[in-house]
Amino acid sequence: MLLTHLINHYDYNNGKGDEEMPETDAYSVKKLSPSEPMLIIRLLVETPRQIPLTKIEKVLSREYGYKTMITSPYSLEARISMPIRLLSELLNKIESTIRDLSMKTSSICIDYYITLKNNMCLCSVYKNKIIRREVLGSKTFCLMEINDDIVAYIYCRLDKRYQTIRFLEKEKIINSDLLQLPKTLFIKCIEEEHAEDIERIRYNIEAFIKNILRDTK
Repeated sequence: MLLTHLINHYDYNNGKGDEEMPETDAYSVKKLSPSEPMLIIRLLVETPRQIPLTKIEKVLSREYGYKTMITSPYSLEARISMPIRLLSELLNKIESTIRDLSMKTSSICIDYYITLKNNMCLCSVYKNKIIRREVLGSKTFCLMEINDDIVAYIYCRLDKRYQTIRFLEKEKIINSDLLQLPKTLFIKCIEEEHAEDIERIRYNIEAFIKNILRDTK
């Protein structure tokens, strides 16, 4: 229920592809560097009725520095971003957050993606790695092979000079329209043993840096 509610609430493109990057994130990327990759992580948190949601919100915002938004009486979104070069620092913060909240929440789900602000859409650069590609006006969508088990879902807005990159395991690729991929494909709900989930995020991003980003410099 939490996952469905939050996905519906934040479906910026009405189901048509990846989400638009909020203006605050676009400004942050531009302020740091025209092309410095940023990693954005969202925690989708649901609390039991006996624990005040405001208590969880204060922990996330004051102790960990997340931007928070209450989405229902018992759920909230917490968002944090850092340059991709600070990957280890950010993932350590995420792991500490989950460990701190695990006994106070009924569920925690993670959504993460990379934003890159420049004039070059990766879908047009690595044509030999493209599995599928769609173009809709100034928007370009593609699935790109990163390595033997990872696929990147890339969404470019050429008119705004930015793109978002998300990750899928190859076995989860479906044959639906790229403009209507279900957002549940990109959201992982954390189990009690969450270390493996954090390491998977690290693995995906490091593979992307090694196989794609380094070649574009």
